[in-house]
Amino acid sequence: MKLNAFIQECREELKKVQWPNRQEVVQSTFVVLGTVLFFSTFLFLSDMAFVRLLTGFWNL
Repeated sequence: MKLNAFIQECREELKKVQWPNRQEVVQSTFVVLGTVLFFSTFLFLSDMAFVRLLTGFWNL
């Protein structure tokens, strides 16, 4: 009995949700991918710079 009530309440709540349309999902996806690409490139270049800097210090 409790399971049926729970499922019914879930359905009612999901009807109230304002779901994004396709354009909003695609736009948000591009923003996320762009941000991930930017920060991954930044971290990669920073890591390479620190490795070269530390290698230079170790070779002194």
